[in-house]
Amino acid sequence: MFHSCKEIIEMNLTHFNTSKVSNMLSMFDDCTNLKNLDVSNIDTLKVLGMGRMFFGCSSLISLDLSNFDTSSNTNIGTMFQGCSSLKYVDLSSFNTSKINYFDNLFNGCKSLTSIDLSSFNTSKVTHMNNMFRDCESLTSINISNFNTKEVENFNNIFDGCKSLVYLDFLDMDLSSADNIGNMFDKCNNLIYVNIKNYKIDNNNRNYDFFKNSPSNIAVCTENEELKEKIKLYKGCSFIDCSDNWYKLMNKITEKGECVQNCTSTNYKYEYNFKCISNCLSGTYINNYNIYIIYFWIFR
Repeated sequence: MFHSCKEIIEMNLTHFNTSKVSNMLSMFDDCTNLKNLDVSNIDTLKVLGMGRMFFGCSSLISLDLSNFDTSSNTNIGTMFQGCSSLKYVDLSSFNTSKINYFDNLFNGCKSLTSIDLSSFNTSKVTHMNNMFRDCESLTSINISNFNTKEVENFNNIFDGCKSLVYLDFLDMDLSSADNIGNMFDKCNNLIYVNIKNYKIDNNNRNYDFFKNSPSNIAVCTENEELKEKIKLYKGCSFIDCSDNWYKLMNKITEKGECVQNCTSTNYKYEYNFKCISNCLSGTYINNYNIYIIYFWIFR
């Protein structure tokens, strides 16, 4: 409807009657100068597709979609791709129970610092490739409730998330996945990934999703087969999932001095906190000021 209306800066659609509209694909696609958009009263009950709806809206800073009813929607792929100035988007009302496509959903949203998708129902989703690709300011993503059993494509899902420190993907299920390569490529600050309940089909030979991940990444998983496969990648280490960051903090002194008994723990490997061999008994030496921050994040 407004595809490539590059000169529009502000738009108020509060008086639109969209009660019979079934398709909003590419509605604001490539409105590159659009900064303010009020869609708070739009009726989306019968809308089946919103793919590319805000694609390329590179000047949008915030979007309130809390009034959107997406219960009939099957496709939100590339919905916000290229919204490089978007800092805030409210998706709290989204019903995603029928949606199949999440691919490229936030691809290129370089200004997003956090996104809460804990309410998303992903049981029907088959594509998540490039979902958060190049979200370079994203420090946290809440996807702890994601059901990925039907997902076939995870390629580059977090590729380029340069500010991402930790990720809780507790129930990662790659049973249907064919493409999972470079999942964490260029996630240069990623320290910790929790995939405790990881599942994969025994016939699936793709174990390379940690390929090109940071060399010091620490992985929490209870899947022994996965441990055997990815330990081949340099620096991939494993944390006992029964442990937590509070227990880790007890192993680090405030002055960054050596702490005893490192050799008797599961932490004798190198990543961001490091066993120093020349300390007595192979104990810890750390920068407390850095790790107290991580403690508050992960507690």
